[in-house]
Amino acid sequence: MPAPHWQALTGPLGLSRLLGAGLACAALSLVAHSGRWWGAAGSWCLFAWAFAFAGTALVLLAELAGGQARSPVPWSEGPPALAPLAGLLCLSATVVYPLWFLRGPDDGGRGLPVAGCVCSGLAAAAYAAETWLSRARPGETAGYLATAPGRLKVLECFAACVVFVLVSDVDYGRHPGLQWCLAVFGLAFVL
Repeated sequence: MPAPHWQALTGPLGLSRLLGAGLACAALSLVAHSGRWWGAAGSWCLFAWAFAFAGTALVLLAELAGGQARSPVPWSEGPPALAPLAGLLCLSATVVYPLWFLRGPDDGGRGLPVAGCVCSGLAAAAYAAETWLSRARPGETAGYLATAPGRLKVLECFAACVVFVLVSDVDYGRHPGLQWCLAVFGLAFVL
């Protein structure tokens, strides 16, 4: 077994990844432990934090084990796509969670959810820093997703996910036009 590649963790990029993963995990743990989540909005927030943490953990493990050389897809495409997507997911959870679950009178059980929101916002900032550090610089050869058009594709993907979440509670049986629209949108999303 090859020796671990510790330099993957010691540079600014590795530190921002560690910070993002740790804060996303903290947000997920705090909110899940508090029990203040339910329905589609709560599931979205938990998914956002879990995806950000799990994806970043996989990237860190692959880099530590030197697995990027054996990756079936070019490694220059994976982490530069994951960082902005994880940042957008954490940012959306930072906005959505307090709007749904921290309104109304304080019943004394807001400490963990508020701490989770703070961790989520800090995770979004860490992922923004990672996105900035992994961007394509002029004259540098980089993967497509590290360029400005590639970042826009990631933003498109995120917007499509938000649309799918927003229409998840709709009764499609009563709206055949919506069925067709969603089918066309889903096909365009996959392509």
